[in-house]
Amino acid sequence: MALLEIKLSGVTADRAIRRLGFSGHFHCDAIGFSGGIWVLWNTEEVSADVLFSHHQLVHTKICWVKENREEFMTFIYASSQRQERIQLWKILSSLFDQSMRNAAWGIAGDFNTYLYEYEKLGGNGINWNSMREFRDCLDECSLSDIGNQGPTFTWQRINLQERLDRVCAIYNWNLVFPNRVALFGSDHRPVLLWEGQPAIYPRGERPFHFLASWLTKRTFHEVVNGCWSNNVNWMHAMETFRINASEWHRNVYRIGMKI
Repeated sequence: MALLEIKLSGVTADRAIRRLGFSGHFHCDAIGFSGGIWVLWNTEEVSADVLFSHHQLVHTKICWVKENREEFMTFIYASSQRQERIQLWKILSSLFDQSMRNAAWGIAGDFNTYLYEYEKLGGNGINWNSMREFRDCLDECSLSDIGNQGPTFTWQRINLQERLDRVCAIYNWNLVFPNRVALFGSDHRPVLLWEGQPAIYPRGERPFHFLASWLTKRTFHEVVNGCWSNNVNWMHAMETFRINASEWHRNVYRIGMKI
């Protein structure tokens, strides 16, 4: 279990952790009003090593004792300040070395920014720079959002709603833990990584996945060209592609496969 934005530190933090009843723990204290991350586990079930810590993240190597499965998990509490988040993206990129390319690596927490234009509703305009920097970091680390069940937005204030909390992973993490599902509540409620039966997504909420077999179809190339033929920003083009490709898959590709 990871707890974020914890204001306790020192002896007070140690006392609170003991009361929670976990036999293993690590805590990274907040700096002023920023950060504060606790990672807690039961040693009879999990062997956990903290490989790197920073006031915005705790990077761990976890071995599930009974199942003999290993993964890397990085727990994130990103700063609300853009320059601090840029530092976080650089740290994440530095963690993704050659050894991590073939490992099972997931990152989870509050990233204090959104990935897509539709993940913000209300308030001022879209923060394109912050969104681009976050996306560039995930691309560089071969990370992608695993999808979720729950509300579209995870944080709200008056007339502003945003999705700030998420779980991302590289391809091998999904192979080792194929049935993990992220269950979200709204307004920074806990994110639960549930490993059970494969997720059943309501219609229209299934995460987008690119299929390599699409490239063999001539009409798919027309879909791609149509999304980028107009002079639009690349984020808008990506969202248009997601929608158009999903419709093409449903109305053209799947029907052609049945013939």
